[in-house]
Amino acid sequence: METTPLLLRQQVRHAQMTIPPGAVSLRKARDLCDLCNSGSAFDDPKFSRMRMVLRLHSRMGAGDWWALLGYAWSMCDDVATHRAKLTRIWSASSPEVRHRAMTTRNRRALDRLPDVLTVYRGCYGYLNEKGFSWSLSDDIARTFPFLIRYRIDDAVPLLLTGTVRKSDVLLHLDRSEREVIAPSSRVKIAGREVLPNRPQS
Repeated sequence: METTPLLLRQQVRHAQMTIPPGAVSLRKARDLCDLCNSGSAFDDPKFSRMRMVLRLHSRMGAGDWWALLGYAWSMCDDVATHRAKLTRIWSASSPEVRHRAMTTRNRRALDRLPDVLTVYRGCYGYLNEKGFSWSLSDDIARTFPFLIRYRIDDAVPLLLTGTVRKSDVLLHLDRSEREVIAPSSRVKIAGREVLPNRPQS
């Protein structure tokens, strides 16, 4: 069979993404993740960055693996696909180890927050309520169901309000989302507000 340029590029990429035998350093793991895609609906899921992060879990020290997760987090769009495995890893790790996923700035910011946080999640009823990404801002969370990359036509947009212990979360302030990362199983839901539908922007 003739090898097309596209097939050749895919073969080269697959070879570059092969995990070497033995323990994997944080630097090598980052290099592997940089070759992957975000896992959006338009990407090949075999080359998903989150899939690579989870494949590396058994090949890295716990602290380095959480540092890798923090490095890759904002570049992953398919966390929901891997929610069960990520939740198991989260539950088996101590807060001290999980905190390796945060920058020094984010760790200091988290230290200044109260022991119990009020968090918000913009989502769609019964479709993606159980997620890892929450916000400290209800105004920011309200916008998420209406962003083009998250919008689901004919679904009911919701704003969830919950409380979660500070020891159960990671804080990610490097974007403008005031993001709190935590498994939905750690968040106690206190309110559900149906949001008015807005025109797609």
